[in-house]
Amino acid sequence: MGSAEAAVVQRFLDGFNEGDLEKALACLHPEVVVKESGEPLPYAGTYIGPDGLSELVEILQRQGLHESFNSYDVLDAGDVVVSRIDIRLTHTSGRLADSRVVEIYTVKDGVIVDVDVFYKDPAPIAELAALTMNTDQSH
Repeated sequence: MGSAEAAVVQRFLDGFNEGDLEKALACLHPEVVVKESGEPLPYAGTYIGPDGLSELVEILQRQGLHESFNSYDVLDAGDVVVSRIDIRLTHTSGRLADSRVVEIYTVKDGVIVDVDVFYKDPAPIAELAALTMNTDQSH
């Protein structure tokens, strides 16, 4: 990692992994576009700005999910920065799901302006989220 763009992404991921959402949000442009890949993830969609990313985190929490990183790499790819993250989601029930995520970042003027998020295997994560949805429906 040598570029200033890769350093911004590294700070963002470090903040997120450390549970320091403010540190992570400080790396984002006010109109950043974060695109979470689609089905079967219940939180798939497009989130705009730091408030949008905060909303995504809140959605995960409402679904009883806590995300952490087992490991992550930041790869400087010239015009873009790519991260490869081995994530772990923990459900409030204690069940776990691991997946690999690839995120493609566009950084301009020292802040992240665009993020595309791709899950290698989203099914285990969707199953964890369904635990909360099934519990909510049974009440």
